[in-house]
Amino acid sequence: MLGGAAAWAESVSLAAGEYAPFVSDKLADGGVTAAIVTAAFKEQGVDATITYLPWKRGFVETGRGVHVGTFPYLRTPEREVDFLYSKPIYADQFRLFVRRDADTEHNWSKKTVCIPLGYDTTQISAFTTAHGIFIEQPTEIASCFKMLISSRVDAVWVSELVGVATIESIWKKDANIRMLDLILVGAVDYFLIVSRQLPNAPMWLERFDAGLKRIRDNGTFQRIVDRYRLKTAAPAQP
Repeated sequence: MLGGAAAWAESVSLAAGEYAPFVSDKLADGGVTAAIVTAAFKEQGVDATITYLPWKRGFVETGRGVHVGTFPYLRTPEREVDFLYSKPIYADQFRLFVRRDADTEHNWSKKTVCIPLGYDTTQISAFTTAHGIFIEQPTEIASCFKMLISSRVDAVWVSELVGVATIESIWKKDANIRMLDLILVGAVDYFLIVSRQLPNAPMWLERFDAGLKRIRDNGTFQRIVDRYRLKTAAPAQP
């Protein structure tokens, strides 16, 4: 059972990067997961401030306890060594994007797939290992798509919603890129993660999870999702 509000600091610093439409300093309320996270903390009387940083820097700083948490992250065994996970915030589907005229799906041997630095590669590891695929890792997802257009890589592995949003933000029109029907993994959940080194880390997650449950129960969660009109990804389940 949590103590009263007076027992808690009433603000938290969170780290996030550019991952539209899920989180971005260019979007209203910071994107759908930012809106969910801040609403969940607000339900607990906590003002969440999001600092937008390169993903690697935000992850490292959160690991050191500079920030209370960072989001949205997938669950991996490597991250679980150093971080605790919240209840799921949102569900997503990852897909492969290729050039429209590519025949890559019929021959993946020795091809190159772009996955930005800091993004999880374990979800696709069985596929890349089976075909001898090389992985290119620039710092930003936008760089992956520019490399795809210039034929420096054969495919981009990313959230389908993030892929579509990134393409539209760069070219504003048909960019000669298509998303493959091939689904390599099922839907995955995003989480808020908190460093195990942070004092009272389990209690911060308990407080966040309680707020997340409240906004699901009172309809705030669904109103946020509806506002962003993300029709191709379903909300994660508790």
